[in-house]
Amino acid sequence: MQHSFTKAFCCLFFFALTLQVKGQPNWIQESQRTTRYPNATFLTGFSVAKNTQNEAGDEFMNKQVEVARTELINSIYTNLQSLSSLNIENKNTQTNEVYRLKTASFSKASISGLKIEKYYDVNNKTAYAFAYARKKEVIDYNRRLIQENKVNIEGQIQKAERFNQSGNSQQALKAYYEGLTLLRNVETAQSVLLALNIDLTALPYRQEFNQYAFTINQGIEKLQNSSNLKIEDICYFLASGLSLQLGSTNQAIHLQSLYFENKGFESPFSQQIGAQLEKQLINVGKYNIRNSKSKQDNQIPLVIKGSYWLEGDIIRIIAIAENRMEEQTLASAEGKLSVQAIENAEEALVPLIIRKMDQLQNFRLTAVNPRMELKVTEADQSPAVVQVSSDKSISSLAQIPLIFLDPQKGNILSKSRTNNSGRASGAFQGLSPSNQIQFVEAYIDIPSYLNLDEQDPRLKRLLPSIPKEKVRFMLKVSGPSIQIDALESDQYGKALSTPILGPKIKSMLSQNGYSFTEQFTEADLVVNIRANAKAGKNFGGLFFSYIDATISIVDMQAGKEVYSNSFENVKGGAGSYPQATMKAYQAIAETITNDLKAALNLDK
Repeated sequence: MQHSFTKAFCCLFFFALTLQVKGQPNWIQESQRTTRYPNATFLTGFSVAKNTQNEAGDEFMNKQVEVARTELINSIYTNLQSLSSLNIENKNTQTNEVYRLKTASFSKASISGLKIEKYYDVNNKTAYAFAYARKKEVIDYNRRLIQENKVNIEGQIQKAERFNQSGNSQQALKAYYEGLTLLRNVETAQSVLLALNIDLTALPYRQEFNQYAFTINQGIEKLQNSSNLKIEDICYFLASGLSLQLGSTNQAIHLQSLYFENKGFESPFSQQIGAQLEKQLINVGKYNIRNSKSKQDNQIPLVIKGSYWLEGDIIRIIAIAENRMEEQTLASAEGKLSVQAIENAEEALVPLIIRKMDQLQNFRLTAVNPRMELKVTEADQSPAVVQVSSDKSISSLAQIPLIFLDPQKGNILSKSRTNNSGRASGAFQGLSPSNQIQFVEAYIDIPSYLNLDEQDPRLKRLLPSIPKEKVRFMLKVSGPSIQIDALESDQYGKALSTPILGPKIKSMLSQNGYSFTEQFTEADLVVNIRANAKAGKNFGGLFFSYIDATISIVDMQAGKEVYSNSFENVKGGAGSYPQATMKAYQAIAETITNDLKAALNLDK
């Protein structure tokens, strides 16, 4: 009866477990996602997170959905940004075209057929979200979008020309700006196709759109008479262009920073142009402008954002108005400014982080002492030294952060910063003497150097384009020198003729790189062992013996005991007391050596 109940219970438990596993979707497993949604056919994004703060299930789930969707979209962005060179026929428009494509803003609207799967494990309080889209659908959608916008852009150019002929400059400017808005949509579609491995020369109507961009910008430039413009002038024209397309509205507008090359980093120029653009938007469009980075402002539906980049001696600027909830472009304005109009142009235009990134490209690392012999007890006195130099002249090589890493285990051994001459020393904290030959790698700590959090999405976008130069050190490592002071006695108080504990411990330490000395003054560590046997009872010719032992380790440099332990009544049995004593000593030797391994971190 008991057996039947147990069997039934096990079957019921297995059935419940099977139901739970079946309730989980297959896409939770990476192997299933890779098999069913291969990279060659699908764009994907995945997120998993544990609800440690007990947030509402729906709210927490929606966050993970957004993370998965963002990861999918960022995969397009990263692929496009990683294209190191583009085969562009017309060299005069190369820079302009590259940056137009690379500064396009992606959104879920660009990803036709985007689907979301989600699952919340109530028991484990874990949310899973999976975003995916078939690449062919995305490509077909964006090809159609390009075709539709081609017709509309041609119509806007013709409308602007008619207004020009009739002398209606304001309506002509508005038509050109509306054409620019359509061009932004085309550039985003082109960028998606390019990121999905469509060759640049095969983009639909590429030459025609280049000509449209030239015609529109030339028309706007003539209308605005943009020579010798100052920052306040260009902001007036940007605000005018946006307001002509947006019209009047009582809605609050969130004005975000205009980032350098759309990389998410501000510069002094970003702050200057942001302040002037806010002023002109209020002046020209009478808009209610909000410009903080607070959570409240980041939830305002209507947003104006943009980017700028350098083309030789010209600064190109794009400002875009979007409905962020619907991810729809509502207006677009573009202008250009002479670099000469900016004081201290290099520092003002290029964000500090980007300039530091450029410096990273030029840094060279050299191991000053690539081969070293050291004791683990003296590792702090024998650091690895790295020399940082630069291919180009920079103001200072000081305070560059470095990491010293054990590449085999992945452990960070130490962190350091360079001195004024560019040298950094790394100590080897936590080295084990178990391997006589060990390697250490040193490289620049990029997140610390750029003053960014390791999880910052901007950093993740930039990292693929940043070279990670390393230097390697080879270490010949020896362990501490040890003196073993062992006293092992039998049940009569006499010293064992064949000691067991001392040799066993010595063998274990020797295998792990420790050396030995008979000179007390030369020892780094002194191991004291005291053990004695006690005779137990005998039963039918089987004799028992018991061992009591104490062990301690003294660090001679520190002058203090760093380890101690005691063991009592470890039993051994055999056909005689001497044999039983040997058995007991062998048992306690095994126990003590295992305990020492753990105490000295030798079991890792």
